[in-house]
Amino acid sequence: MLPLFPFMIQLVPMVVGDIGRAVVVDGVETYPLVPVAVGVYSTAFNIFNVMLLFPFVGVFERVLMRVGRHAAEDVEDYSQAKYLNPDNRSDMDAALGTIQQEMARHLQGTAILLEIAEKSPNAPDNARDHFDAIDILSREIRNYTASLFRPDLSPRQTDLLASLIEEADFAASLGEVLFQLTHRIESDDFSAPGLAILHRAIAALRGSMSELTSGVPVASSTARDNADQHAADLLQLRADVLALPEATTSLERGALLALLGSTERAFFVIARVHMERQSVEQRYTANIDAAMA
Repeated sequence: MLPLFPFMIQLVPMVVGDIGRAVVVDGVETYPLVPVAVGVYSTAFNIFNVMLLFPFVGVFERVLMRVGRHAAEDVEDYSQAKYLNPDNRSDMDAALGTIQQEMARHLQGTAILLEIAEKSPNAPDNARDHFDAIDILSREIRNYTASLFRPDLSPRQTDLLASLIEEADFAASLGEVLFQLTHRIESDDFSAPGLAILHRAIAALRGSMSELTSGVPVASSTARDNADQHAADLLQLRADVLALPEATTSLERGALLALLGSTERAFFVIARVHMERQSVEQRYTANIDAAMA
């Protein structure tokens, strides 16, 4: 408004009248239009600024929401289901689609545990809180899937729901294994050589989790090749632990070997989730074919 101030000083008298005209009241000279002029100018000032700034409200919101904010606060709340809709329970196809979407989201949340283990700046601060959130989501998925069982379902549909529950259960087991691995890493201190081995193990797990969260089916032959490669990688990591410098304490060696055991279990559960997903896809296709027939 400052550049417009001289113009406004000339405009206000045109609206309210002669501001400088004095009125004598009880022998006292007053200027009754001055308060009116101040009010008109103030109102015009506020209206002008609202009109000027209103188009930029969204920009201001985004900027101010970032002020003093930690990146970890932007992590999605995985304790709340995003896709499960109670209204879809009467429509089996719609319900199955939302279950698979929520399962994929649950696995994405599970993969974040590895980011916590590596102390990624964008990861949540507390592994326990994050695990509790994805554990709640896992139970919601299984309860929602179980609620779809009805007496009028065909054997194929019943079998499909059972496979979905089994897939969700293995995904929950994967979350438990990765949480235990992350919790151990947070609780123990490791030397630089020990940390290097841990980072290699986590990198292998992250690659395997990326395949799982991509949603792209893995062929049986590819799954076998991956399992062989994981076994070879773990043997090499185990050998590297045993070959650590003599200054490495026995406690650190034991902790590293235990973590490699957790890594091996994680690879096993990931493979089982892949198998259950293939089973669900096969049953889902068979169910569609039966419905069309």
